[in-house]
Amino acid sequence: MMSLANRWASGKRGVLAAMALLLLGTLSGCKPQNEDFDPHKKYGEDIRSFSDGRIDALPYFVGKDTQPVWAEQNLPPEGALKIPDFRFEDQNGKDFGTSQLKGRIFLANFFFTTCNGICPRTMPRLRRVQSELTELQDFALVSYSVTPEIDTPEVLHEYAEKMSIDDKNWHLLTGEREKIYELARRSFRADTKVRSRKGAEDFLHSEQAFLVDRKRYLRGIYNVQGPQDLEKIIRDIRLLSGELQGF
Repeated sequence: MMSLANRWASGKRGVLAAMALLLLGTLSGCKPQNEDFDPHKKYGEDIRSFSDGRIDALPYFVGKDTQPVWAEQNLPPEGALKIPDFRFEDQNGKDFGTSQLKGRIFLANFFFTTCNGICPRTMPRLRRVQSELTELQDFALVSYSVTPEIDTPEVLHEYAEKMSIDDKNWHLLTGEREKIYELARRSFRADTKVRSRKGAEDFLHSEQAFLVDRKRYLRGIYNVQGPQDLEKIIRDIRLLSGELQGF
């Protein structure tokens, strides 16, 4: 008859064997669904890395899923997301758009003045970004209102004073709702897809901020409330400012 110690040892070996088989099956199931997929064939030979967490260069973004890609020689890959021309009205009642942003880097977000949740937490953090980058003359903050019928220039001006926003290089924009929403959805990919209907009332803003370079290519997407994202935003803006000098 097998002793208690032998039965315990035999049982332990059985458990270990089962665990080994389970691990082997898991690893074999982790193979890419398409082993023949070559990102360079899809995006070109200038693509160096897709998700290596590099800190020496900023990615471009391609596709509906905003896939980040790093390119050689700072050349934007085919299909890189680019912000089109736009012109709205700022908190001082002045026209403001891509003409005023020519040759400048900007950090964009979407908000509305009557927001009681995300915006009161987000705007002070963006204010810190502004205060940390006062030495950069080629940087601007751009905040688009998603309730422009409420957020007139006068309302935006009062909101800027309430939030202690320095309008030297921070522009709160209002304009035609359809144009703002189209810009948000098509270029920034800012619309959170929660509801099935995509009507005018279905825009869902978030805590995201979007970094755009001098050529108006999207170069960074951040969660402003992330514990480390604020420092990353500041670092990336400085990196982008140096990267594009003489570009």
